Amino acid sequence: MSIIRLEARAKLNLSLHVTGRAGDFHAITSVMQSLVLADRLEVEPAERSCLQVSDGRLAGASNLVWKALRELEAHAGRPLPLAIRLEKRIPVAAGLGGASADAAAVLRAAEQIYGLELTERERSAVARRVGSDVPFALRGGSAYVAATGEEVVPLPFLGDLEVLLAVPEPPLLTAEVYAGWDELAAADPSLLHADPHRALGRLRPGRRETLGALIHNDLLEPAARRSPRIRAILAAWRRVTPLAGMSGSGPTLFALPASPSESAELERLARREGARLLRSRFARAGVVAAAGRAERGDEPGVEPVNRAKG
Repeated sequence: MSIIRLEARAKLNLSLHVTGRAGDFHAITSVMQSLVLADRLEVEPAERSCLQVSDGRLAGASNLVWKALRELEAHAGRPLPLAIRLEKRIPVAAGLGGASADAAAVLRAAEQIYGLELTERERSAVARRVGSDVPFALRGGSAYVAATGEEVVPLPFLGDLEVLLAVPEPPLLTAEVYAGWDELAAADPSLLHADPHRALGRLRPGRRETLGALIHNDLLEPAARRSPRIRAILAAWRRVTPLAGMSGSGPTLFALPASPSESAELERLARREGARLLRSRFARAGVVAAAGRAERGDEPGVEPVNRAKG
């Protein structure tokens, strides 16, 4: 079989609410949205599994790609050796779900290469054992996600909207940010609440202004305590637009600019804090073939922001 080339799309948490615990995991509700920003993978059958990563520090046993392959082999009851080459383009430890997207892409590739005929339920169960964001990464697009990631309810595509991303230093570990949330919730139990997503009924695909009531992240405070630049950038951005928030456990911040002049001002404010800047768009799918004709809102690539200061 020839090489399978895939793009593994990043995600945004337009909203993220922590609703309690489910065993060792946190239960959440979230509206997630795929971006055209993507890692690139080449996967082919091999005599023995191996992983090459453009950033060699990420090729070790802790990479979710390995966990995805192990979980799928356990489900299939046989080895599924693959040679995997991974080009990282999604910032690492940034709240954008890059590791989960890579894992989802490997599940897709292995299923195709070895002719596995998984049901949607089986596929989702394997994905959930790999990580809480992997079931969404497999489907992508616009979706409401609940519990510990296994409940993924597709939404109408929210539209071909531009997104500005700011990634301040330092990177944040998800477990540490959630531990910070646990400390806050222990001191103030009112922070835990039932599903608050009444704003879903007011969403209108393609109309960015309807997203304003949705944008929220319970993890913002614990993340900002570990990375003060988060608070500084977001405060400055929200003086320009209400359509700005934090994705996942941070530190990545996002904004949905209404015009080129607004985008330029947001860039200036984030650059002042030394953040890495990327520009992307909403995408219709999570894992896609790297070749072939792309539809609007689903094209490959991401544009780094490299404008001169001014």
